[in-house]
Amino acid sequence: MKTAVFTIGSRNYFALVKTLMGSLADTNPQWDRFVGVADSLQFLQEDGYKLLSIDDIDLPHPKQMEFRYSIMEFNTAIKPFIFKALFKKFGYDRVIYLDPDIFVYDKMEELEEAFDRGSSFVLTPHFTGLWDDDKKPDEVSILLSGTYNCGFLGLAKSDETYDFLEWWGEKLEKQCIVDIEHGIFVDQKWVDLVPGFFDNVFILRHEGYNTAYWNLSHRKPEKRDGKFYYNNQPLRFFHFSGLDPSNIENVSKHQNRYKIDEIGITKELFEDYAAAVLSNDHASYRTMPYAFATYENGDPVSDAHRHMYKCNRWIQEMCGENPFAKNEIFAVLDHGQVGGPRVGGDNRAASAAQKKLDKFRNYFSIMNKWIKLRDAAASMEKYLVDHGYTKIAIYGMGELGMRLYETLKDSEQVKIVYGIDKLMKAPVKGVEVYKPDDELPEANVIIISATFDFSAIKKSIADKVDYPIISLEEVVMGCDDI
Repeated sequence: MKTAVFTIGSRNYFALVKTLMGSLADTNPQWDRFVGVADSLQFLQEDGYKLLSIDDIDLPHPKQMEFRYSIMEFNTAIKPFIFKALFKKFGYDRVIYLDPDIFVYDKMEELEEAFDRGSSFVLTPHFTGLWDDDKKPDEVSILLSGTYNCGFLGLAKSDETYDFLEWWGEKLEKQCIVDIEHGIFVDQKWVDLVPGFFDNVFILRHEGYNTAYWNLSHRKPEKRDGKFYYNNQPLRFFHFSGLDPSNIENVSKHQNRYKIDEIGITKELFEDYAAAVLSNDHASYRTMPYAFATYENGDPVSDAHRHMYKCNRWIQEMCGENPFAKNEIFAVLDHGQVGGPRVGGDNRAASAAQKKLDKFRNYFSIMNKWIKLRDAAASMEKYLVDHGYTKIAIYGMGELGMRLYETLKDSEQVKIVYGIDKLMKAPVKGVEVYKPDDELPEANVIIISATFDFSAIKKSIADKVDYPIISLEEVVMGCDDI
C-alpha cells in the first residue's frame, strides 16, 4: 500500500518540522514524507520531503481563509485539504498526519496493522487513565478541547474517508476557531463525532503512541537496551506539545502538573529533543515573518480585524475575495463611527488617501444602517412604495448595487427594470444592464449605489430621463424598522 505521512507548519516552526521529518526518515523510511506550508515557501528547501504550497492543496477561497484565521487556526484549518490532495491528487492509499512538535522513535507497526485489518480511521485518545489530583489538564479540560488528540490522525482511502474529509473541510473553512465556550476547538473537537458517524474507526490505545504531558501520569517509563517503554509498551512517538526548546523547565506551557525534574527518566527525551530542534537553526526560523500577517500595503492585520471579519458576514461581503487588499474598510471600522481622524499631509497622495477613506466611511455608514434593519427587504419595499417608486433602475452594479438587487429581487410590489453600469453591458441575473450613454428605458426612479459620487453621476444623466434620481444612501437612511 502506498503511504504518505505529512505535517503542517509555518516558517517560524520549521526547526520542529525538520526535526520531525528527520525522525521519520530514520524510523519509518517506507513512508513518503510531505510538509504542508501554511506560509510563504521563501527560504525553505526540500530535504527528503516534498513541500506543499497553498496552491497545491485547492483551498476554497484561500485569501479569505488566510485572513480569517490566526496562524495557529490556519495551520489546523488546512489539514483536511492536504489529506484530500494526498489521496486524490497524489494517489496515496494511506495518509498519516503528525504535528510538527512530535518526534518518532520507532516503526509504527500497530498503526500499519490497524490499516491492514481494514480500519479507515485511526485515532489516539488524550487520556488512557484516571486522574487523582487537581492539576491541569484534567478531564474537564479534555472534554472542552477534544477527546482525541489531532496531533496524530491516520486515514485509509475509502468512501467513508472521503465523506469525512468533505464534511471536515466544510467545517474548517469557516469554523476552525478557538471558541471553547461554545464547544469548538480548531480542527480537534469536530473529530469527537467521528466514532459515531463512521464504522471503520480504530481507537489506538497503545501507550507508546502520542505520549505527552497530558498522559504521563498514566504511563510508567522504563529504559531498556537504549529504548524507552511506557507501561511496558515501546515508545513509538512522543508529542512535545507546548515545549519551549530554549527553556524546558516547565515541560509545556499548557500544563501545571510537572517541572522538568519531576518527570523521571522522561527528562532525557526532553533534553535530547530540545537539543535537536535548536541544532536545526531554530533561532533563525523562529524569527521569520508570517506571510499572512500584513495587508498588501504592509500594514499589520490585527487580531481584532480577523475577529471582525470572521464574525460578520457583511464585512466578509464588503471585502470580497481578497480581504488583504481592503485595509481601508478596517481603518473605518477601527474608529467605530463614520467620523474619525483625517489623513495627514497636504500632498497629492494624502489627498487621494483621504478621498478613499472618506469613500469607505460613506460605505460603512450605509452598511451599518442596513445591517440594523431587522427585515431590510420589507423596510426598503415600504419606503419605495410609499414614495411611488415601484419600477426602479439601479445605477452601479457593484457590491452595493448587487446587494440592493438581492434585497429586492423577490419583492411583489417593486420591480427592478434595468441596471446602469459603465463597466459592464451583459445582463446581470436576468436584469438588462445599460451604459450611462445609452438611451435609458422607462422607470419610476434611478437609485445610484455609488453614493460617494452621487452628485457627479446625477448631473451626468439628469438630461437623459424625466423621473427622479436618488441615492441609495437616501433610501437606506430613510427606512424604518418594521
